[in-house]
Amino acid sequence: MRWLRPCTILLFAIVLSGDSAASDADDVCRHILAPADDSVRVFLACESGRVQALPIRLPRSNVGAMGRGIAGPVLSPDGRWVAFTRDRNLVLLDLAQGSETRATQLASDTTAHLAYSVYITSWAPDSRRLLYCVFLTRGHVHVVPSSASGFFIYDVLSGVSERIQPPGVFECWLRNDEFVVSGEISDDLTSAFVVSGRDLFLWSSHDPTDAHRLTVCCDSNRVFCFAQVAAAPDGSEIAFCYKPVPHSTQIARLDVTVGEIFPVTEVASGARYQWPAYSPSGQRLAFVAYGVGVSVLQVDGRPIAECAGSLGPDRFAWISDRALAVICGDSLRILDAETGAVLGAAECGRQASNKRLNPPAGATEGQKE
Repeated sequence: MRWLRPCTILLFAIVLSGDSAASDADDVCRHILAPADDSVRVFLACESGRVQALPIRLPRSNVGAMGRGIAGPVLSPDGRWVAFTRDRNLVLLDLAQGSETRATQLASDTTAHLAYSVYITSWAPDSRRLLYCVFLTRGHVHVVPSSASGFFIYDVLSGVSERIQPPGVFECWLRNDEFVVSGEISDDLTSAFVVSGRDLFLWSSHDPTDAHRLTVCCDSNRVFCFAQVAAAPDGSEIAFCYKPVPHSTQIARLDVTVGEIFPVTEVASGARYQWPAYSPSGQRLAFVAYGVGVSVLQVDGRPIAECAGSLGPDRFAWISDRALAVICGDSLRILDAETGAVLGAAECGRQASNKRLNPPAGATEGQKE
């Protein structure tokens, strides 16, 4: 196994269509965004192990806020659109047409030292709408919201933004106009931001005066006992990092119809289990198990790869139900989801480090370099 080199990679997986998807019609391919210096490069990663760098560079930003999103770039689920921010405004790139659309027209007040910030919160599952957040800052401090601040849904076809007011902290876009939010639900549902993290609620933007409690996750003594909520592609369930008792973690699933929590892992001390991610079909679940100086990527509870470093949500992505793209150090690897075998690889080209990707004990190593 070759020693690798460090670089930070942002992974957003999308299904491609047309001739650019793959020369083999049966080969499933997805885009991967890889920051390089002051920009983000785009790679094409395929289930067969093929990896290709594409001649696209996007603005790079690591700025974000919990419950609001990130500055981007973020790819839509269908792979047509890339949302990112430029000059503190939201911009959409149409990969099919090669054209850009500036979705917001925000002007900062330099005299008062006020500036707008835009965060990309979530794409809709059908890729036709985008939830984003706008707020005013003075320096690094958030100030009183203005008429242009808050949450908005942008329709990519009509180019129109519509304001919404989630009654709690945004967790995930479930399906259609349904969202999962957390926090204390206020009587009038007018608060856009709620700091409390108790319990999960199902809320629809079509019926903003009602919210359905999905489950009671927390008792009155624990404010934050779930995080990192991910929705299944069909919206039938969610997975999240659960804290059933203080100072513990467990990956759990929740059926949104019956509100029942199903454990995926055992209860472990500390922040061991994190970052659940559904496969494209929703039938498989990947997550990370953290140890001392090592991260282990697991699929359906089976370890498939170890990294001598930290694997976060920006370091792995599903390509199909049979393959994942994983970043460890400076190496982008395509792994078999069953065995952990390395199907293909690409390098980022940064300075050397001692981070490397290894198969876990008892797993198939696949090809070596």
